[in-house]
Amino acid sequence: MPGDLLSWVNGSSIRAVASGADQVRQYHPALFVMDEAAFLSEAAASYDAADPVTTQIIVVSSAASGWFADTVMQVEEEARHA
Repeated sequence: MPGDLLSWVNGSSIRAVASGADQVRQYHPALFVMDEAAFLSEAAASYDAADPVTTQIIVVSSAASGWFADTVMQVEEEARHA
């Protein structure tokens, strides 16, 4: 089995994908998890590429400025005014 793929007998699998929106576009994931998004130069483009074809997106990161921080702040602001 390749180092970027973990598969089960029932056909389910987990695949590691290199960073970048063009990499995400090669697949149609049911679940897309982005780790350390604040440090990925194409995080926003990757999210946008996955959004139309993915059932669930999970984005996590330690703190840093940029797209991820801006998105978190926007969500927090919207929640305060809801």
